[in-house]
Amino acid sequence: MIIAAKIKTFLFILVFWGILMHETGASFTVSASVSKTRTLDFPVNDIITLIQDLSVFSRNFPNMLSVTSLGENKSEWVYEIDPPMASRFSVSFILFKKTTGNELVTFESSKNDINYFYCKAKFIQAGDERVIVTLNFKIRLTRENGSDIHFMAPILGEKYISKKMKTDLSDDTDIFLSRIIKELKKRNG
Repeated sequence: MIIAAKIKTFLFILVFWGILMHETGASFTVSASVSKTRTLDFPVNDIITLIQDLSVFSRNFPNMLSVTSLGENKSEWVYEIDPPMASRFSVSFILFKKTTGNELVTFESSKNDINYFYCKAKFIQAGDERVIVTLNFKIRLTRENGSDIHFMAPILGEKYISKKMKTDLSDDTDIFLSRIIKELKKRNG
């Protein structure tokens, strides 16, 4: 009986805190950032060509539902997020591409967007057919109310959901790297 009363009190406090956060107008932001480096034994031009092909992301990046060109350097990326204890939902990002020679390709949305996505691929040639590739991915979602992201977000908190997003993004990046290596092997077979 005492335990049940403590549980009820705890749940009341959590719900009250969630309501209070919503009423104070505090925005709710979750984010994740991942950086992965791999050495690939392929010509640098083959790797750069593959990364600049937008379809490589929808083919090989898990949970990337689509990547659609909207013009010369503009594209729409639709990524599916799998929050803990809730249904998956998709988020659309408008990204702009920038390149710096054969060293850097960046896709980034506007920093002010409520849905922010960043993808940077850096290439360092380490031999005739050896390239060190570093991929950086960042994702950030900002909403007026945490429940717009997840029904329990005000209770779970930004840190918990961000940590889960980071784990998922890290796993997706590892899978993406292994898949593009397989694709490069197939192309250069």
